Amino acid sequence: MSTTQLVRDAFEAFSNGDLDALAAAFAPDAKWRAVEDGPRNCHSRDAILARMRANLAHGVSGGSRI
Repeated sequence: MSTTQLVRDAFEAFSNGDLDALAAAFAPDAKWRAVEDGPRNCHSRDAILARMRANLAHGVSGGSRI
């Protein structure tokens, strides 16, 4: 599977509330940074997934334009 397809599939799964597929796409040392440094920055895969779970719980979803 291509990297592009992996990203598409992962974000499609996320938009359906399935974080397992998204977790598999992240490297263990993944980092997620907001536009500006602050409390939304995540410094591990687990922190990213926790942020995404919180986002989903608040009705925030996303997608990919890849």
